[in-house]
Amino acid sequence: FTTVTGLAVPSIDARLMNRLPFRPSLKRLPLFGLGCLAGAAGVARVADYLRGHPVEAAVLLSIELCSLTFRPGDDAVPNLIASGLFGDGAAGVLMTGRDHPLDVPGTPRVIDSLSVFFPDTERAMGWDFTDDGFRLVLGPEVPELARRRLPPALEAFLGAHGLGIPDITAWIAHPGGPKVLEALETGLALPPEALAPARRSLAGVATSLRPPSSMCSRGTCRLRPRREPTASCWRWDPPSARNWCSCAGELGEIPGVAPGRLYHETPERQA
Repeated sequence: FTTVTGLAVPSIDARLMNRLPFRPSLKRLPLFGLGCLAGAAGVARVADYLRGHPVEAAVLLSIELCSLTFRPGDDAVPNLIASGLFGDGAAGVLMTGRDHPLDVPGTPRVIDSLSVFFPDTERAMGWDFTDDGFRLVLGPEVPELARRRLPPALEAFLGAHGLGIPDITAWIAHPGGPKVLEALETGLALPPEALAPARRSLAGVATSLRPPSSMCSRGTCRLRPRREPTASCWRWDPPSARNWCSCAGELGEIPGVAPGRLYHETPERQA
């Protein structure tokens, strides 16, 4: 369970245990403070866990109630931007280990993840906890961080797998705002259609810190096959199943940027 817009003790996942018929022995892990990348980071951590527990399944929940952080008496520019840009949202994903009964061929798999620490960026984004609530910290350098620092890290990450940015045909990007999307597009030299799902999410439901990464994945559909179907990611059989992606020979990437850190995840090649 990930969130950054509120604190609760017991945490939300504990409260859900009273409403959902889970086993009392269920393992829970609340995550707080990872900012806009926590949805991607949560997928990475769940994948790490399932590699060590291949017969198990895990549910990742990302819940952001940005309206709780609204400060009526604050007319500062960051507060006004946050009020117009960030909305409430929630998303969840069920992931299974390779030996779980629900693990079936044709579903996306995470092959690797990377975290890169960017020093002295803690004031780029975040919260100041004040007497009257959460005060948003939002620096003007965020798009430049995405444009200049993400590409080298991503190129090295993909290079370790014998891949390059042109090999990635499905991008699930956190829609952190028009300037951030433009910076990603420029820095990675992506075609305009590469981030279309993120732009549609931003136009339709605004951005909500981390859940839009999962929301965008619902719109990453009808992707064209690459030259040779050597990889089979973001594909379901039959192709129309669940109204999700229907493509063969695709590799996908989930980039996320937040204060001090950078995460990437890539679905695994299928045999």
